[in-house]
Amino acid sequence: MQLLSTFRSFINLCLFRERPENLPASETLLLGVAAFYVLVQVISQPLSDLPTKFLIFSANALLLGAVWFFILRLRQLAARWKQTATAMFGSLALTNLLAWPFNSDATESVLAVQSAMSDPAFAGDSPAGLFMGPVLAITAIFVWQLSIQASILRQAIQVHPAFSFIIVIGYTLVISVVLSGLLGPIFR
Repeated sequence: MQLLSTFRSFINLCLFRERPENLPASETLLLGVAAFYVLVQVISQPLSDLPTKFLIFSANALLLGAVWFFILRLRQLAARWKQTATAMFGSLALTNLLAWPFNSDATESVLAVQSAMSDPAFAGDSPAGLFMGPVLAITAIFVWQLSIQASILRQAIQVHPAFSFIIVIGYTLVISVVLSGLLGPIFR
């Protein structure tokens, strides 16, 4: 019954109806939800081999957790970290499950555009194999994820919604750059 209640809380977080402090402050739940987040990312992303995806998404989860802890620590609210991180990982895992059916087609579309643009004969026409529906769906889910994170962060550190959204955009960009910088040389 407790698991169903927690799952319902994650759904309500995604719908902006729940607050992160309503989740239990449990290390076991946090570790389980973070592992589930990594697992969802690994199985839902079509690129790379399994060990590569596991390394990338584990590093991503560690960086996210560290950033959230740092932000809460700056506001002298480090005691809220377990609930905040649990809420973040749980909502991200659920929204990534929703994105899963679109990932493969969106990746193929992006790769088709990249291939066409690298062709010297590219005339600016839409390349064959471009499916905008999955790309738009992934983009919409990504914006929703940013909004969910901003909402959770706003409630955790008690700042203006616009400021929390800027923080989320900032750390998302920084983590992307850090991961590509750290892991890029490994995979070349």
